[in-house]
Amino acid sequence: MQRIKAIKANFRSVLKDLEAPSASSADVITNLKAVYDEVKASDSERKQILEQTFRDIIRDEVVSSKGKLEDTDIDLLLYLIDISIEALRVNITPNSTPFTLISDLFDCLTIDKCEHIFTYIEYNTEVWMEAHMYNLAKIYLLRICNEFLRRLSRSQNTILCGRIQLFLARLFPMSEKSALNLNNQFNLANITTFGLEDSETDFSKEIAESDSSQANKVDVKLYENLWSMQNYFRDPNQCYDTEKWRQMLSHSDIVLNAFKTIRLDDEIARGYRGTNYVDENDMETSSSEENEAKYFTKFLTNPKLLELQLRDSLFRRHILLQYLILFQYLECSTKSKPTQHVMKKDQTAWVKDTKSKVYSLLCETPPNGDQFSDYCSKLLKREELWIDWKNEGCPPIPNGGEKGEGEKESIPVRKELKRKRKLGDVYRHSKEKRIEIGSEELSRLWNLNSDNMKACQGEDRKFIPELQEYFSEAIEQLDPENMIESEYKLINSSNWSWRALRLLSRKCPYFFQGTNALTKPIGEYLEGIIRQLSRDIDDVDSVGIKAHSPTIPEMDIKTYDK
Repeated sequence: MQRIKAIKANFRSVLKDLEAPSASSADVITNLKAVYDEVKASDSERKQILEQTFRDIIRDEVVSSKGKLEDTDIDLLLYLIDISIEALRVNITPNSTPFTLISDLFDCLTIDKCEHIFTYIEYNTEVWMEAHMYNLAKIYLLRICNEFLRRLSRSQNTILCGRIQLFLARLFPMSEKSALNLNNQFNLANITTFGLEDSETDFSKEIAESDSSQANKVDVKLYENLWSMQNYFRDPNQCYDTEKWRQMLSHSDIVLNAFKTIRLDDEIARGYRGTNYVDENDMETSSSEENEAKYFTKFLTNPKLLELQLRDSLFRRHILLQYLILFQYLECSTKSKPTQHVMKKDQTAWVKDTKSKVYSLLCETPPNGDQFSDYCSKLLKREELWIDWKNEGCPPIPNGGEKGEGEKESIPVRKELKRKRKLGDVYRHSKEKRIEIGSEELSRLWNLNSDNMKACQGEDRKFIPELQEYFSEAIEQLDPENMIESEYKLINSSNWSWRALRLLSRKCPYFFQGTNALTKPIGEYLEGIIRQLSRDIDDVDSVGIKAHSPTIPEMDIKTYDK
């Protein structure tokens, strides 16, 4: 044990040079290699000792700063990870060392600091793609990113969640089987709810009294059949059940006949685009605005909108394209399909005839119906190539997507896109130090401050309360002398507890303390943390609370050492 401590001390003395302003990674690696060669032990032992030294330095840095690292401290730790990558390249650390260090940082830092670490991961994507690192990188980074996503709020950290998803899409190849849905699983949770409420029972009466020429073609029966089809689009396997198949035929006949009867012209299609009525005075727009389409993942099912939706070309194309996707699934053969899921002759004939009707309706739907129908046909044929590729066991995709002799058209490999210059770089190299966004007002707003990130970090932009300010009342309630009944305590309020957990995850190191105890109720868990915070508070007066930064108990540090 003494010998290992001595070796770690030698490594640590070399790594201390990182704090020097003139320290270069090449000099540090050279000195590390010299110390590494002097150690009399096996390669695996020396590598493990050096890795543990890296981890100890990171732990000491976090503990000494009490979990509140500054940007300079973060930069130093990231530089330490850079050194570990260089040490890996000269084969003096285990292959997993950089990822172990990154994982340690994500485990002990708050969300704000973890975002800095993730920016570093994004910037070094090419490093993770190197041949000697990629196999481990995709496993470790996938686990790190998934765990980080669980800590984030999809509503408050939307952009960061999107960055993580985009990073994983760049990291993994297109042929990665974990993202291919080889078992043909459907999103059965995507349920479309519809129905006539009590306040809408006069729907048929309103349609009958309407001045529209389509009033006699829009009724409750059409409404129910139209939205009932979403259940089959959501789960096509229902079509292999005899009774469900009959119901689907009945729904389809009514819907497709309505589309065929209610014809659209180009003016109506433009006027009702996006299921929002457009005034006739506003229909004279420029060509660019005229061709601008609005896309929706789901449409509203209010029955009062049905007449407008039937006149909307985008809505009609949405339904018809869903039919084509359903028919392709029913006709195609995949390995994951159950053996009993086979179409009968009469079913195959109906699908073939109905498919031609759907393409005909697409051609009749303005604007540019023929062109859109042709695009849909090519898109579905392209999809057949992917189906065949999956059935063949997902063989490697040839570079460039070239077509070999006697082979089907290959699927092209995604090309790497050049990154656009950031606006900050444009500003930095601009002589006038001004960026034109596109309009006078946007340009004025953008150029109010030379550094927009610092402007966003101003004191007037801070909305997160301090720990002592938020928990002061809860600490007073825990005092037995105040004799507050349990039901009136803040820790038993669900709204207050949720905000408290979000605040603790950002600012309090006690939130990350490990424990071997079983999961406690939120009230008991918060009470324990609040009691720890109260012991760190110096002065309490009638005006407020003054507290120093919470410290990590010594017992937890010893546990980490073990």
